[in-house]
Amino acid sequence: KRFSLFRRASNRSTANQINQTMAAAATDTATMESSLSSPSKATTTPKKSTTPTTKEKKQPFWRRGKATSAQKKSSVPTNVVVKSTPPPSLAQMDKLTSKAFSVKNPPTHWADATFLIPHEWLRHELAAAEVSTAALPKSTNTTNAWKADLFAQWIVQFMIPCFHLHHDNEEKIYFPFLLEHNAKIPNDKVAKEHGELIEYMDQIQAMAQTIVDKKGLNCTDAIGKLKKIMPDFCEFMAEHLLMEELKMPPAIRECGVTQEEEFAVVQKIIQSGGLEGLQTELPGVLVTTKHWGSPPFYQEFESLSVPPPLVKLAHEIFIPNYQNIHCAMRDAPTKSQKPGLVAVPFDPSMMPPPPPGAGPPPEDVLPTPPSEESFWSRLLSGSCWWE
Repeated sequence: KRFSLFRRASNRSTANQINQTMAAAATDTATMESSLSSPSKATTTPKKSTTPTTKEKKQPFWRRGKATSAQKKSSVPTNVVVKSTPPPSLAQMDKLTSKAFSVKNPPTHWADATFLIPHEWLRHELAAAEVSTAALPKSTNTTNAWKADLFAQWIVQFMIPCFHLHHDNEEKIYFPFLLEHNAKIPNDKVAKEHGELIEYMDQIQAMAQTIVDKKGLNCTDAIGKLKKIMPDFCEFMAEHLLMEELKMPPAIRECGVTQEEEFAVVQKIIQSGGLEGLQTELPGVLVTTKHWGSPPFYQEFESLSVPPPLVKLAHEIFIPNYQNIHCAMRDAPTKSQKPGLVAVPFDPSMMPPPPPGAGPPPEDVLPTPPSEESFWSRLLSGSCWWE
């Protein structure tokens, strides 16, 4: 028998414990979604006695400061047993939702983070979606139809496109990259489960579209079907994400893919989504990663993985709109009043100013059309006109 997402508490003996787990997940999601309303500040770290080398600075923090075997041998007497210091955890374990890791087995390698970064965001969306589905009124009228209407619009406009985009990025870009390096990944199993998940999403989208077409009124049948299928979808998706987190990182480490090679592929994924993908996926990823990631890890993730112009856009436009529109529509069934859905406009004047003497910006830097290849290629390569 399937149990719905976030109801797998270690002790399932009472319904109260299940309700507490669901409430905690919803509260946790609401808290982390308000944590990035302003740009993050660099974490202050104590000064080291020695200055890192240029080569060392280019490495992520969890790879720095490790002595070579020759250094250890020369500095430690032979009769002293040296205990190796475990690498730092990339996560705040009390906030991580993945079951692939634990306090005794935390994520410490960049390959672990590769899947946690998008998956933690997807799990938070699933948890909130399941809470909202349960809160949907079984029958609607003119006073509460907006709850069903806004939630259904969120499914059609945000949830389904985001999950399709995530699967497309894996199947068309990331997994082929791993297979080129002879990574032993369960490609057939992943493809099969993706197909089953797509069937789920097609059904959910059809039900949601029916509710949208009726503006939330007289949708008892569609709401009833949605209440039945959403928990099953969330459960199956959670199992799929966990499988990838258990199987993929070891395969990445074994095939010898470097972090630099993987980083280049991630940039292709960011670019492939265009402006639409950045507005729907990037803000959620940043919000959730700051929530579960350790401060040093998040600081380097934002500064090294996301081009500075995109960080600025995310904090000034994408994240506010994610909170004010995306989350408001998603959580509408749990609210007592209809949200206002106020969007921050994408204004070109909010872009960083050009350096003195650089002249006016090229036309293709402006957000119209947003899918202009030259705009995104230069934006992601760091060769933008304002730098």
